[in-house]
Amino acid sequence: MEAIAEKTLTYNDLLKLYPDEARVELIDNEIYEMSAPNLEHQEIVLELAVSIRQYAKDKQLGKVIVAPFDVVINENLVVQPDITFVGTANILNLQQRGYFGAPDLLVEVISPSSYTRDNSKKKKIYAEAGVKEYWIVEPANQVVEIWKLTGKEYELHSYLIESGVAHSAILEGFEVAGKSIFG
Repeated sequence: MEAIAEKTLTYNDLLKLYPDEARVELIDNEIYEMSAPNLEHQEIVLELAVSIRQYAKDKQLGKVIVAPFDVVINENLVVQPDITFVGTANILNLQQRGYFGAPDLLVEVISPSSYTRDNSKKKKIYAEAGVKEYWIVEPANQVVEIWKLTGKEYELHSYLIESGVAHSAILEGFEVAGKSIFG
């Protein structure tokens, strides 16, 4: 008996299966349905997004988008990072329904349920896709890790714990204080 090949899911399949406002990701042919984030998560996302947006707007560096918003790295890989920064050179990849390609900077505010996926699987995927900077924000331990792409792998660029300060690699001069994020 011949094995039946499993269908490879695509972005178009997600669009057919879920309403526009759904919080879903497609990674390694698996669909991840995400529940609504908690208050602490949303406060951190808002603080970071507003700070990054204002800095980028003042310097005319690009756009900031918050989840839920699709980042379609390729037709078989769709994620919804908490914050997406798109530099002016890549603005043409930004469309009404999502960003198509590898954005310049992504931020994930992780929870215990998303820790492994965000800190391991997505980190590897983002590096391979060419995302220049990846932030992992861990509210439980008040930690921010800023990873800078070097070749095809990330190296730790900046690390913030509790009340320290972290510096962006690609947004030159931008820094964020732990007191403002976790306070």
